[in-house]
Amino acid sequence: MVSLSKEGEIEFWTTKDGISFVEKIPDAGLRLGNLGYMCSIREIGNTLFACGYNSQVYMRQSVGVWRSLVSAPLQHHDPMSGNQINLNWIDGFSERDVYVAGNKGALYHWNGKMWRKIPLAIDAHLECIRCYGVDEVWVCGKNGTLLTGNAARGFQDVTHAESNETFWSLAKFEDKVYLGTLKGLLAYDGRAIKPVVTGLDPEVETYTVDSTDGALWSIGTKDLVRFDGKTWTRIDHPDNPPIRP
Repeated sequence: MVSLSKEGEIEFWTTKDGISFVEKIPDAGLRLGNLGYMCSIREIGNTLFACGYNSQVYMRQSVGVWRSLVSAPLQHHDPMSGNQINLNWIDGFSERDVYVAGNKGALYHWNGKMWRKIPLAIDAHLECIRCYGVDEVWVCGKNGTLLTGNAARGFQDVTHAESNETFWSLAKFEDKVYLGTLKGLLAYDGRAIKPVVTGLDPEVETYTVDSTDGALWSIGTKDLVRFDGKTWTRIDHPDNPPIRP
């Protein structure tokens, strides 16, 4: 398991021997660095990548060595200038096929050598980007933004509707794309975005959604729910009171 703090500390932990250790991205953070907070970490191919505020993007080259990938058109700015682009999420298919998404409609693609800005017809903040299959990329964010496409063919808006909803995260599971919002769990079925009715009481409180082989996971402030394609199961957290109607 790998976790990332906003100050650029990365903790590695394994159940094999119970050993954990921490690495630090040198310039990341505000208290422990000077470039700004970190937001997202992801294993892409066989390599760890991380991104954050002020156009920060890093690739782990070896134990304790994190290489900055920032080059034109990405660039760092003075954190107080107001010109910086915050990158909220990173994902990809391989070390030569990486995407980052962030504020003000920022969407960039890395081909292993250079970055390219992907033009979009929107300027909403993009909160999450996820890659599936060979070239299927999904992006979500503020103002009801849900996009799909890839760097080669471009991206299209699949909602075609004005909305003030913010989609904070997304995960594809079976034949639907699930969306984490502060108002509950939603799903896009290829035609429309609708609330998910789980049958749980109360219904799911969510923020982050993710999927693994055979399961969709919804994580809220204190609500943890698993869906296996047939049954929704609420899992009590041992440190919190059980969620009851």
